[in-house]
This record gives sequence, C-alpha cells and structure tokens, in this order.
Amino acid sequence: MSEQRAGFLFGAAFILLFTGISWLGIFDSVETKVNDFSFRQKDLLVNGNWNRQQAAAVVRSGSNHRLSGDIEIVGIDNSTLAVYGRWPFARNVHTDVLDAMARISDQNRRETVVLLDFLFFDVGDAAYEDVLLIDSIRANGNVILQTQLYDSSLGTEYDRMGHDRLGVLFEAGGEVTNVTGDLSGIRRWYGVEAPLSPYGEAVRSYGTATFSADYEDDIFRRVGLISVYSEKISDFDIGELRAGETFGVEGAGHISFLKRNPGEFLPPAYPLPLSEESVEDIRADIEKTGVERNRGAGDWFFTSYRDYYLPATPLAMALQYFNKELDDIEVVLGSHLLIPSPQQWNSEKGEWEPYVIPAGRRGGRTVLEEIRIPIDGNGSMIINYMGRRSTISRDSFSTFPVRSFARVAEKAPGLDESTWDRTIGWDEKIILVGAFTKAMADDEKSTPMGMMFGVEMQANALNTIIMNNFVRPAPFWMNFFVLLVMAGLATLLATSARRLGLSAILVVFIILVSYLLITIVFIYSNLRLDWFTPFLATFLAFITIVIYRVLTAERDKRQIKNVFGQFVSKEIVEELAASHSMPELKGENKDVTVFFSDIRAFSNISEKLADEPETLVELLNNYLTRMSDCITEDYSGYIDKYIGDAIMAIWGTPKLMEREEHAVLACKSALKQMRLLEEMNRQMLEIFGEDFPVNRVDIGIGIHSGICHIGYMGSEGKKNYTAMGDVVNLSSRLEGVNKAYSTRIIISGGTRERIASEPFIVRELDWIKVKGRFEPETIYELVDYDGEL
Repeated sequence: MSEQRAGFLFGAAFILLFTGISWLGIFDSVETKVNDFSFRQKDLLVNGNWNRQQAAAVVRSGSNHRLSGDIEIVGIDNSTLAVYGRWPFARNVHTDVLDAMARISDQNRRETVVLLDFLFFDVGDAAYEDVLLIDSIRANGNVILQTQLYDSSLGTEYDRMGHDRLGVLFEAGGEVTNVTGDLSGIRRWYGVEAPLSPYGEAVRSYGTATFSADYEDDIFRRVGLISVYSEKISDFDIGELRAGETFGVEGAGHISFLKRNPGEFLPPAYPLPLSEESVEDIRADIEKTGVERNRGAGDWFFTSYRDYYLPATPLAMALQYFNKELDDIEVVLGSHLLIPSPQQWNSEKGEWEPYVIPAGRRGGRTVLEEIRIPIDGNGSMIINYMGRRSTISRDSFSTFPVRSFARVAEKAPGLDESTWDRTIGWDEKIILVGAFTKAMADDEKSTPMGMMFGVEMQANALNTIIMNNFVRPAPFWMNFFVLLVMAGLATLLATSARRLGLSAILVVFIILVSYLLITIVFIYSNLRLDWFTPFLATFLAFITIVIYRVLTAERDKRQIKNVFGQFVSKEIVEELAASHSMPELKGENKDVTVFFSDIRAFSNISEKLADEPETLVELLNNYLTRMSDCITEDYSGYIDKYIGDAIMAIWGTPKLMEREEHAVLACKSALKQMRLLEEMNRQMLEIFGEDFPVNRVDIGIGIHSGICHIGYMGSEGKKNYTAMGDVVNLSSRLEGVNKAYSTRIIISGGTRERIASEPFIVRELDWIKVKGRFEPETIYELVDYDGEL
C-alpha cells in the first residue's frame, strides 16, 4: 500500500471514530469547559473588559447590545450592613425599598417586576414586622417571591405545610399546565418550602430557585425553567399495577418505586395514567433491578404522586415583564418553551404594546411575535452570562447596574402623596433585590465567569430570556462538518507535504484559527460548536500519519541502501535515502547508457590458478574493486550486477543520478578502466614476477545508449533494480563482438551520436546485425579521449 493511500485511510478512520465519539457525547464535559473559556473571551471582545476601569465605562455606555437596560440590582452590601446591622434584618426593613419604588406620583413610571431574593419561610422576630412587609408587598403589586425545592421529603408535617403554602401561591400566580414531551426523564422534587401564606396572598407571582450545578465540576451553567414538585398521594402493592389507572392522582402525576433506603427513588418515573406498554416496561424493570420494599409480608411496593409544574424565578420575572401568565406558555421538554405574543409597558403612553428588543439592539428595534427558549429534557436553559460579577462601586466593573440597598431605602417617602417624587427613574425596569456581600450567608456560586452572587445569576438568566439571546448547541451535522474540515486538512497536509515541519506549523495554524472562528461564531451568534473533539481528531490523525511516514521513510531508507548500497557511490546512496522516494521502482522507460565488460579468457585464468583459489579470489576482487570504483565513484554510474567476472552498469538512472551526458560518462569510464587495467597488470608483474601464471588481464567492453525499461523487478521474495530490453541485449552483444575485431571497447551508433560533441577518438568499424535485431547497427571502436580524463 502506498504511503499516501495509507495516510488517507488513517485520516478517514480518525474522522469516523471521532464522529461516533461526537454522536455519543463522550467529550461533552470537556466541550463545556472550552465553552466556558469562550464566555470569558466574549467578556473581552464584546464588553471590552480588558481592565476593570475601562469595562465600567463600556458597560455604562450601553455598548453591549445584548445586555438589557431594563435590569437593575439592589444589593445588600457592606454599607447596608453598616446601617442596619447583622443579617438577617428585621422584616420591616425591606418595606422602605418597596415603598421607595411604589410611592411615586406618576404610577405609569413604575418598575414592572420586583424580585425579593430572600426566603420568608418563618415568622419574623416580631409579628408587626411581617405585617408591615406584607402590606408593602401588597401595595407595591409587582413583587415576586421564591420557593425552595428539595430532592426528598421533609417529613409528613413539613410536606403538608409546604404544599398548603404552595397552593396559596398557585392562587396568586397560577401553575404551568401545558407541558408535553418526554415527562419520564425530568427531575422531580419531593420536598418544598414556600413563603408564609400571608406573603403568598400578597405577591404578584412566584418562582423557584433551581439553578443546576454540573456534577463534573459544580459550576452553574443552567437554570431549570420548569421544575416538578411531586406531592405524595398513596402507596400501592405491586398486584394493583394495571394500565389506565391513576392511583388516586387528579391531574398530572407519576408512580415511582422505592429503594431500601427511604427517600431514594428508582428512575425512571412512570407518568400517569399507565399504558399497557408502560406496565410491561415496569414489570421488566422490576425483574431486572429487583426493586422491593418489605411491608410485613414482603410485598412489592410503589407510590403515586401528583406532579405540579412550577416556573423558575427568571421565567416568572420574564412573564410578568411580558404581561403574560403561566397558562399562556407552551412547554415541550427536550425542545422549547414558547412565550407567545410578548408585550412591554410603555410608560409614556401608559399602556401595553408589542414587545421589541430593548434599545441598543444592533440593526434596529424588531417586534418579537414569540420567544422560543431552547430547553433540554429536564426543562433547563443554558444561561448566557454577559460578563463577570458586578460591583456596587461606581468606579468598578459592572455588567448590570447595582445600587446599594441602604441608599434606595433611605429615599422611601412617607404616606403623604404630596411629598412623592414624580418618578425615581425605574420606568419599566425589573428590579432584583438580593445579597451582594460575602459578609452575608454564603450566596456565591461558581459560574463560567467566576464566582457570582445568586441575584446576579438570576439577572443573567433573565437577560438571556428577555433579550432572546439563547445559547444553542450546534446540530450534529455542523459539528461533523467542522471535524471533517479540520481533520481532513490535517490528513492532506500530513500525507502530501514534503516538509513535515512546515505541515506541522500549518496544522497548528488550522487548530488556532478553528478555535478563533468557533469562538467568534459563539460570541456573535450564540451557536455552541464542538472544538475539542475535532481538535483531538485533527491532532491524533496528523501525529499518526507523521509517525507512519517516518517509519515508512526509515524502511524505504533501508530498502534504498540495500538495493543501491553496493552499486552506486556513497554520496548518491545518501541522497537517494534522504529523498525517501523511488518512483522509478514501479518501472518506467528512460534514456540510458548500458555498459558490459568481461575479462578475456577468464576460464583459462581460472584453470591456471586452480591450485591457488585464494589467489584467484584476490585477483578477481582486486579487479572488480578497481573497475567498480571507476564506475560508481569516478563517473556516477550504477552497477546493475556482477555476472562472475562480467560487470553490467547503467548511466542515467536512478532518478538522482540522471545526467544528460550519461553516454559521455560511460565512455570516459570505459577508457579509464583500460588505464586502470594496465596499471593493475604492471603491479601484478612487479609483485608476482614472470613466474606468476597470470601476468596480464585483458577485458572487452560494449556500450549502447537508448530507451530502456528500468524498474524494481524480480520475485516477491527477491527483487533487483535493473534494466531490460534491446539496449541491454545490444550492449552485451557489442562486448562479445570485440573478439571478432580484435578491439577492446566497442560503442553503438546511438552512443556515438550522444558523444559527438566531445573530443572522443573513435573509429568506424562496420555495420553489423546482431541476434534479435532486424536492423543493422553501425559500430565504432572507442580509441581515446583528446583531453584529460
């Protein structure tokens, strides 16, 4: 298999492998971490948050068109604690903040929503404090309070009390009813705490604090817009399990099985009423998991629950801001939460009108006919954090404007309406009141943008909704396209590039550019593309192919040295090995010069030295060494083979030895070999004397130039780089023809034409017709060279 084909197969294998990994979501947690980093880049690029001073100016100027100007925070900071003392404050302290908002002369210029991000689950230190605060909540008319949900039951008494208080909130704010999709997988909560009933009666609406930390790293990236509180109805034996039954549940509900440890529920929950398929699934699950609970006789046991769908606090605030009720929304778990026909309050006209994205939106003010929030199967939305945590100091960074609780409270007017200001500048705004100091109970959470107070997390989630600014996971085909492009380019570079160092730099460039582009796409379109998965596929594909190429190159080097090491000069061998390429090994036609030489009467020499085999071997090795060096080292020829005492050599191949003057080099080598032979004969005479059986060696040489087939040929087990065809045949014949003409070097007409421009001394001998050829060939004796060899 060729190196390039193998490289593409490696690349394709990695693309397919990581496509499956992407489909299975194996690296989702890592992709989430990468997305966190993109959030921080957004803070730099969009907010201009290069330093805190600059950021403050940028945010206050409203340059971030995706940040609503209708969200403000009233924070209980250190200066507030200095005024009112340690937390928790007396309940009536909150009345001043609510009164400061409500007591203005132009009621059309009021805020639209006020969130008190506190839990009023217990009676205050003094009854009158609760009375004053409840009156202020009722008088304000825009207040939202929160409930708290728990994984397991709080006990029968507390469950009943929490359920009753929740019922009061349902009366005030309603309940989410239009919920479809796969209801079995949504997280269910079996315990609830809600504000005291008088508070529930006074509020405009309510929400749950259901921010979800990812279990891998405890970072809060999502908020459950829809939560399910499940009220226990009754216990049943397994024998009562049948299709169509509601098991005492009126409305939405489910049944669950208990493990041996109380309070631990076996998923999934089975929505009611049960279908025949559900009953079969339940029985199969029972058999598979062995769920049981001992009730005296050891009967199978399950419990029915009434399910209540509750809104998260950010959703409740958004609905109030849009003049919508919980009954208006549509929830499809795993798909979307739809808010139809949102409206906004026009304080100038004193009326509701169709909703447009707040001022500052790039491209003008577009009326939104609906807001479609992407949610997962658990009803959760990804929070599009708009920046780092804010501070109250006017000289420091603020994503959202923050005012001190104490400064707002001190502006509260009395009951005399004549003293009320016309407005306090919070027209149409959403005000979130909450903890904004570490000195209070721990309310900081870890987010992709760093530590943040809960009230600002609420603000970011709310901003995500009202600005229609949702983070959307890219569809699978987009992630596949990114993977295909990145890994495909890396494969192409790794398999095709001659300079692997340069290709490595280009691959690093591709990886960096891909991250930059994916980050830009996220920042400006909120589309979350995978990056780590295609990066890993790209890196591994490139490294694997490079390693394969390196190993193949080493194998080729060894092969080249094995093939050519004994037949060409060392310099040429190194050049061939460094090129890692021998395309002519597959076979090609080339213009070359083929050389044959043979020792005259070698059989007689062998016979004379029959009793001295070592001398014969030494003589032959000495001869072959001198002639071979003349061919390879002096005149860049390639020795094709040794045939006993005969030598076959080629000029003009392999590739790195290609020379236009290959015929000239062959002829010069032949003449020099004759001089070397004379020197060798003189040395033999001096060493061995007249008594040596052989004191002279003579040779004949035939040379022919022409088009020849060159290739790496032989059996599967043994191959050789050689030449085949008429050129080889004729040069061999010419070597033998020397005997008939009593010459030593005969060249063909083809060689004569190629050396005509050089001062060779040649003599035309004859026209001959050799075996295997139809046309006669003019032959010449190569006599000498009129110049320096």
